[in-house]
Amino acid sequence: NTKERIDTGSNSDQYIFNVVWTPAGELSFYRVNRLQNHFEVLLREESGVVRTIYEEKSLTYVERPSASTIRFVDGERFIVCEETTAGYNHLYLHSTKRGRLNAITSGRWEVTSVMGIDKGRLYYLSTERSPLGRDLYSVGLNGKGKTCLTHDGGFNTIAPSKGMRYYIRTATAADMPNVVTVHNASDKVIDTLLDNRAAVASRGVWA
Repeated sequence: NTKERIDTGSNSDQYIFNVVWTPAGELSFYRVNRLQNHFEVLLREESGVVRTIYEEKSLTYVERPSASTIRFVDGERFIVCEETTAGYNHLYLHSTKRGRLNAITSGRWEVTSVMGIDKGRLYYLSTERSPLGRDLYSVGLNGKGKTCLTHDGGFNTIAPSKGMRYYIRTATAADMPNVVTVHNASDKVIDTLLDNRAAVASRGVWA
């Protein structure tokens, strides 16, 4: 085994974290300065060159980046979740070679988490319907064809399988106890794990 030092820049007073391999087999990592107002995603190419593929700057501070800030789609494209551009947390498609390609989501609401990607469609939870709820949506990487998959509202949590082929949905609301169902990527219910609605209807109270 051989060791190789990766060039992280000349500044010794900085944070280096979220070191991952991209689908193309290249090394990617985050760099944040001591003041935390300059956030960068760097890529170490196969040639050994290290370059910035994404960055955010602020006069005050950049919202704390996490492992979910950047999600690679393939060897070149990646999704960024950030609020600097619009003032709301939204998703943007970027290229390691061409920079920002397009916005995937937009509006006066927040994307709260990305659930997965399947066959060119992105699945995410957001507050678009209500800041008190969470709904699951799917949308093309070009930002088109958005579809809401949780039509009956409530607060939804999603446990996805790899590639979003299946997911477990837990839905609840002020007037409804937990309902837990298993869905495929087309939102077809293939199994019900928990359903208290019948008991509530018969007793007139929460189960």
